[in-house]
Amino acid sequence: MCGISGIIDFKKEFKKDQIKNILNKFNKILHHRGPDSEDIWVDDNIGLAHTRLSIIDLSKNGSQPMISADKQTVISFNGEIYNYKDLKKNIPNVKFNSNTDTEVILEYFNLYGIDQTIEKMNGMYAFSIYDKKNNELILARDRVGKKPIYYYYDENFFIWGSEINIFKSSPVLQKLKIDHNAVWNYFNVGYIPSPISIFEKIKKIKPGEILRLNLDKNSITKNRKYFINKTNFLINNNFEETLKDAVKIRTISDVPYGVFLSSGIDSTLVASILKDLNKNVDSFSIGIKNNNLLDESSASKKIAKYLGLNHHELILNEESLINYFPKINKTYGEPFSDSSQIPTLILSEFAKKKITVALSGDGGDEIFCGYNRYLYLKNFEKLFKFIFFLNKNKISKKLLDNLIQSKFFKNKEIKVIDKLKSIIDARSFEDIYSKLVKVQSNKIDIFNQNNQVFEELYLKNENIFQENYLFQLQNKDVENYLPDDILTKVDRASMQSSLEVRCPLLDYRLSYALFLNDDLKIKNGKTKIILRNFLKKYIDIDLISKEKKGFGIPIKKWLKEGLYEITNDFINSKTLKEDDYLNHNKIKKIWKLHNSDKIDSSNLIWSTLIYLQWKNEWYKN
Repeated sequence: MCGISGIIDFKKEFKKDQIKNILNKFNKILHHRGPDSEDIWVDDNIGLAHTRLSIIDLSKNGSQPMISADKQTVISFNGEIYNYKDLKKNIPNVKFNSNTDTEVILEYFNLYGIDQTIEKMNGMYAFSIYDKKNNELILARDRVGKKPIYYYYDENFFIWGSEINIFKSSPVLQKLKIDHNAVWNYFNVGYIPSPISIFEKIKKIKPGEILRLNLDKNSITKNRKYFINKTNFLINNNFEETLKDAVKIRTISDVPYGVFLSSGIDSTLVASILKDLNKNVDSFSIGIKNNNLLDESSASKKIAKYLGLNHHELILNEESLINYFPKINKTYGEPFSDSSQIPTLILSEFAKKKITVALSGDGGDEIFCGYNRYLYLKNFEKLFKFIFFLNKNKISKKLLDNLIQSKFFKNKEIKVIDKLKSIIDARSFEDIYSKLVKVQSNKIDIFNQNNQVFEELYLKNENIFQENYLFQLQNKDVENYLPDDILTKVDRASMQSSLEVRCPLLDYRLSYALFLNDDLKIKNGKTKIILRNFLKKYIDIDLISKEKKGFGIPIKKWLKEGLYEITNDFINSKTLKEDDYLNHNKIKKIWKLHNSDKIDSSNLIWSTLIYLQWKNEWYKN
């Protein structure tokens, strides 16, 4: 993994040395993403920069920015291409100077062009290529969105980089203005959906997007290659064989690797296959002392022992976790309130002491139906359609209230009933999705401009298929929640410790699982049926946690104890009082009611705290 960045000075305001100085500042900010080496390349009014985390070919031959054999193309690459050796066989008459995947991609692009290069690559990546022959800059991001690129574009500059923090040292810093639409989306779902960022003029390359900037015309064109498509790329039409290969190719490394291990199906299956490939496998987990509701470490330890892994666990008290709170905004660069970011930061830091590459089970929930919302949708799909019918025909909501309070739902869990109540006014599948993924269960009334129309970007789905509701829910998660929350969390947290994380379950070949029959996804109240069947071949399935826990933290408790003072200070701060978007009096009232235990607004207050701390830190620096 690495850090990439660059700048184009359209009006040639800066001399070459000034551009070099800007790029060196970018490299300093991105040092944690690539601590092994760094370099820059400048030609006239364009410059590319790179910080390297050496994974394959640790020699200086792998340094970047890298120039092609014909001297016509320059690349700054972040990621890993697992099938680069196969691609290399199709590049004749080139003398390679390294054994890196970067050089293969560079020369493959020179021979076949960007579209075919992207089509053939299997991996995770975000890269910039400057093509001298066509005077064109190309930015590209992998199909599922593992690796990020932010960019800024106006009549004076085009600036891009792996993290938004580089703009603190850019010539456009004073032009940046907070995007009200980003703030609205953030408070709804806890993250800022692509393609927007927290600032109006800074955008994100979408997953699978290819951006071409023609420097002669100063014009941009874009196209996308989607992660989900109906093409069957399975090896011998066999899921298990393909899954094993997805794990195997992710062990290609010249540095030590291991596996993140929770007590769930996804990471246990990855660890099991990894153990089959390599007798000596290190596994890593963390736990919270005296907190059985959130701590999975004891179950992880049993699984590791059963599989014969070299297990490493770190057990923390809650105070240790709270001490990581100030690191959040430095790591993420823009407001991001998924509370599992803190355990992920700690796990990455812990694992880095022994390994440089970690395999994880990320993506299993979205690809193979692991979330509870998939169960709700599957179990109550007919009810949802009935609700849509009633609401579209303006039939009394009393009927719906009575239905949910009826004997049929009497034995359902309270959280299931709460979910059903929250969607009682739904008129479409989009309404259902919106309510299932929102951090806040009720309509948010904290803004100064409540009458303004906002675009709910977390509902986007450009890659449309006419399938059932379960498939649509998965498709929306893959387009939205997976890249903008889960993968953002893991990328920033792991790269803060210079650790590369690879996700076998997000191999593009396995995306075909979304088109399988529902019975291979959910059956008899259980999720991930196809993965469970594979896992039974490796381990006693009873060792797997019965209830999904995830990497959560006790937000409500923290806000009343360890984070009370800092939260109270921020809610009464000048930062909030002078904020253009948030209403100080409304939030202050919510905080007061929360502390009196009349309402539980933990998620809303947590999101507010993250936002205010981010704003305070950004403008202070």
